[in-house]
Order: sequence, then structure tokens, then C-alpha cells
Amino acid sequence: MAPGNLKKVLVLNAGSSSLKFKLFVRSKGLSLSLESHGVAERIGELKSALSFSDASGKQKNLSNQLGDHEEALRTIFKELNLSASDLYAVGHRVTHGKDKVYKASRITPEVKKIIADTTPLAPLHNPVNLLGIESAEALLRCQVPQVAVFDTAFHHSIPPEAYLYAVPLKDTAERLSVRKYGYHGSSYAFLLNRATDYFPKPKEKLNLIICHLGAGASMACIKHGKCFDTTMGMTPLEGLCMSTRSGDIDPGAVLFLVNKLGLDKTDLLLNKLSGLYGLSGFKDMREVLENVKKGDRGSELALRVFVGRVRKYLGAYMVNLNGRLDGVVFSAGIGEHAPSVRKRICEGLEGFGKELSPTRNLTTKDGEISTSKSRVKVLVLPTDEERQIAMETVSVIDGLADGRR
Repeated sequence: MAPGNLKKVLVLNAGSSSLKFKLFVRSKGLSLSLESHGVAERIGELKSALSFSDASGKQKNLSNQLGDHEEALRTIFKELNLSASDLYAVGHRVTHGKDKVYKASRITPEVKKIIADTTPLAPLHNPVNLLGIESAEALLRCQVPQVAVFDTAFHHSIPPEAYLYAVPLKDTAERLSVRKYGYHGSSYAFLLNRATDYFPKPKEKLNLIICHLGAGASMACIKHGKCFDTTMGMTPLEGLCMSTRSGDIDPGAVLFLVNKLGLDKTDLLLNKLSGLYGLSGFKDMREVLENVKKGDRGSELALRVFVGRVRKYLGAYMVNLNGRLDGVVFSAGIGEHAPSVRKRICEGLEGFGKELSPTRNLTTKDGEISTSKSRVKVLVLPTDEERQIAMETVSVIDGLADGRR
């Protein structure tokens, strides 16, 4: 058990054959320190694997047969020498809460029913998220409170004019729940809190454009401290060019593809065979950039499309904010680690108040990368979705409003 009155918060992110975790130690309030993190992979196969590291980076790898998520979780507890009495709470990442859940919520039969009922909108994610919850319940019984933190919850403040598609309102938008929901919510909540430290005004008055640029990429327009719009839509397929997802595409083109290829092949093409991969043959932006240097046409086109989509939404979101933009935040794999991509995105935007410092852009890993003369601050901030989930979990159990200050 943790020494003194210290208690631990476990964050779980269940996939179809994996279980990622982070274990935090809570000292005071929302102060959390990372103790361990890892992942169980190939659950249900003969050669499952469990790897985890402590806060110092010391790693341990195991090869066990893990029959299901409950057995994987039981093995994690054993290897970490963890028991229910050590835990203050367990937080679960849940992809979709539809328009029924607007904040992190303590898990009850009613909340589990909402997660299950929302499966048609997130068929690849919500069922396994629920599996992670039920595995933890089976192992811990009622000894430890559990909380669901929904990816879509951060975006509940988006107004109807931004979340509605121009389809029949009652029969389609409302009855069939066809509307924008948005994703990467925990990342945006964390980054909004971090960004607040760089401005001399409260979060409630802050206008930002946050770019979560990873294999899955999206952007969010933050107006007066709340989400006003985001690029992902009803599904994570809408918006930016991604690693294997197409992003924005003419619906008529989708209908054409369904007619030519069938529904399943079109689904596969747009979700798994498009994006950077479809244009260049490479899923990883690092490989794309390496091949751009070699003069590869497909890689150059992929980079231009990726950058062009980000710039298009930057322009749209600046208009949403009536030009009163305080800052732009870059985060996630590409946003944090690809200065050449950031440079292309910000190129020529000095007239809009954004002036990138070449030196800071190349060297800064966490902080401001704009010049001292830039009216709009440009920041690189590492995201930590699991820490945000842990903070919101603690806040729910403590009876606070949320984990967002």
C-alpha cells in the first residue's frame, strides 16, 4: 500500500486485444505523480505480452498467455504488487457518450447502459471500453470506485450551428443521431489547462486553436475557454488528413466508391488505406519527411495535403474567433516532434499575428516557439490524456466539478 495517506489512481484504456494502463500516486488535491505505465497486448492469443515501466524508465517484459481482459488486469495487479486497498479510484477512457454524457461520470448501471447503447456510433471502441470496465469490476468488486471519462464530453459546448449537418433535422439529425461529436477530448482538456499558464488572462477569456496532430489528427477551436468547433465529426474520419484516414471527402465521392467497390471495401479504403499512407505509401510522418528529402513525389503531395488541411481549418477557426486569437497549440506525435511540419503550417502567417522563431521551433520541446514580437503565441505542449483522465477521476470521486481547474 502507498505510504501514509497516499492513494493511487489507475487509468485503463481497453482495446479489442490490448489493455493500456497508467498508475499515478496522488499526494494532495489533483497533484499526481506517475508510478508505472504499460500495456498488455495480444490478449486472447497463445503468445500474449505484458510490458511496463516505472517512473525512472526501467522496463520489464513478460510473455504470458492472457485469456481475456480480466486475466490481463489480474496479471498487471500481480506484477505491480497492487491491491484494491492501494487504490483511490479507477478511471476508464471511453470513446463515445453520445449527447447523453457531458462530463466524467461515476460508473453505474445507467452509465454502462449509455455506453452500450452508443455502440452503433463507436462499434470498434465502446464495446471494448465496456469490457475494460467489467473486467475491473470483476476483479475489484465494489471495493474501488470507478469513473468513465468520455472522449466526446469536452465537445459538448459546441453550438448547434457547428455540430449539425445540413440533413433533415428530426428524421436524421435527431432520430438517428447524425451530427458532429468530436474526439480527443481528454487531450484537449489537458492542453487547454497547460496553455492557460502562458497567458495573463483566465481560461474563461482565452481563445485558442489547438492542433492534436498524431496518427489520428484533429483540431479544436476554443472560444472563451470552451470548445466552439472541432474537425472530427460524427466519426473520427472527418477533418484532417491522417495516417491512414482520408479526412474530409465529398460525400458524393463516398457514394461513388460504395457503388464501385461495395460498402466494406469503401470503409477499409477510407479508414485504413488513405491519408498519408494512401498518398505516399508511408503511415508515419517521419518516413514521409525522409522521403520528401529524397524527392519522392507521393511523399511531397502527402505532406502538402496534410499541411493544407491544417491551414484551411486555422483560417476557418480564426474567423470563428473574429480574429481575436490568443494562441495556437501544437501537440501529439507530429505536433510535438516535427518542427519542419510546424514551419510549413505557420509559413506566411505573420500578417495574421503569428511569427515563428526558427531557433525556438527547432529546439523547444515544451513551451513557446513564437518570437517575442508575435501577437499570437505559438506553443508546443506535450499532451497527457491519461493524466487528464486521472485528474477528472479524482475530481468526480472528490465531488468537485471536474479535473479542469
